[in-house]
Amino acid sequence: MQLYGSLSLDMTQPEVAQPWKQDWASYYVNAKSDVDFVVEMRPGVSAADIAQRLTQKGNWRLISKVEVHKFASTQLTLLGSFPEDKSKPAGEDRSDISGSNSEVYLDVTCIENEVHFDRFKARQEAFRTAFSEVRRLFEAKFGIDGALAFDVYVHLLKAFAAKVPGNNLTGFQATCIGLFVLQIGFFRLKVSQSIALSMFEGFLRFCKTFYGDPLNSAGWPMPGPSYRQCAIDLSQGGRFMPRLSENWRSELYFLSTEGEMDVRGDERVNVTHSLDPRVVAEEAQSLLNRAFAGHQFDVWL
Repeated sequence: MQLYGSLSLDMTQPEVAQPWKQDWASYYVNAKSDVDFVVEMRPGVSAADIAQRLTQKGNWRLISKVEVHKFASTQLTLLGSFPEDKSKPAGEDRSDISGSNSEVYLDVTCIENEVHFDRFKARQEAFRTAFSEVRRLFEAKFGIDGALAFDVYVHLLKAFAAKVPGNNLTGFQATCIGLFVLQIGFFRLKVSQSIALSMFEGFLRFCKTFYGDPLNSAGWPMPGPSYRQCAIDLSQGGRFMPRLSENWRSELYFLSTEGEMDVRGDERVNVTHSLDPRVVAEEAQSLLNRAFAGHQFDVWL
């Protein structure tokens, strides 16, 4: 069993020569974060056995079960209810926590095939590598301000994903797209706003441009790449590439990792397989109108 997702992303700095010390949380967990585990199944043990053990011995109930035969995996989603921490300091109002419970989602990915389990781990490592490399780049360029701005940016990406209706953009998808925006430099630093907000505005404008309508209000084609013709490769510094499959509405891969594992084309994992381009572009435009109205941004893809 291995932990992945927000809880596994810990950017604690090593005790080496560094001109500054991080004094903020080194993880990316928020109130809506899931607990994510991947389990390599032993012979004779099924996903149903895992679900039964969790529901019988813990405060969990099964919400959904999705089988993906192509990857020999079963995705279990459980919801746990736990008493709130009532250890408030003396003198503070405790009425708001009396009898209340907090809810936590638990995602358990059960993989029955060793090859698919190893591929899952390799893809997660590819994401962590891209994540840490981009963070180090901003740290090297801006020092402590760059590291802090990157961390704030990641939380903004996750908050945006949570506001997109339905399951049309997950936190992981938003984070991957947000990393790509920084890899290709699709943002402009402005004296009127923080580094993090400048990066986030770039992310919103990328979503509006890349996932939006290919025609502007005058009926002319919008400049720059579009999800209709281009896929995103997040490996090796990030790049656009021609679409690999028309079976998906949009595509984003860690293509180098897929190639190193010699994965067949139909078994490559498309990170944005469930993303709805129209909804994402509309939500990005809406937030731009509310939060960045009047801002000029003339850098195109």
